[in-house]
Amino acid sequence: MPDTARLLIVERVIPTGGPELLALLWDLHLLMAAGGRERTLDGYRALLDAAGLRLESVTPLALETSLLVVAPATAGPAVRRPGEPKEA
Repeated sequence: MPDTARLLIVERVIPTGGPELLALLWDLHLLMAAGGRERTLDGYRALLDAAGLRLESVTPLALETSLLVVAPATAGPAVRRPGEPKEA
């Protein structure tokens, strides 16, 4: 994947700050219907890191979905977590 390429993922991201019923119900539905699961942002970061990719940005969309913009790990700065200090 070239450094200038971007992968766009539209997905429900399970919140870590509190229960969101719709997202949790979708997680249960995916698990039962297809053996899949929803992930938290940290879960996506770990999955992408293992694939040599990084999360570049997250944009909330309608119906509790988010647009995740993913880039090769070697291209530019990654998205910081809230409260995380800037890298030097």
